[in-house]
Amino acid sequence: MNRAKFKVIHEMENHLPFKAFDAEWEAVEHGRNPKKYRPYTNIESAVPRVFMILHGLLLIAQLLR
Repeated sequence: MNRAKFKVIHEMENHLPFKAFDAEWEAVEHGRNPKKYRPYTNIESAVPRVFMILHGLLLIAQLLR
């Protein structure tokens, strides 16, 4: 979904005087430098896991009371 969204944004930028997303992509070295760019999907997939673990720990704590 993100790939399609950015494809549309880049097409729209062709009609603008300044290409902000292109400049941002260049600033993060086209995603080649992991210190400057981390794919959003990696972060997005980690968030639910963190909450599942936290909820699991809370459930265990409640059951042990």
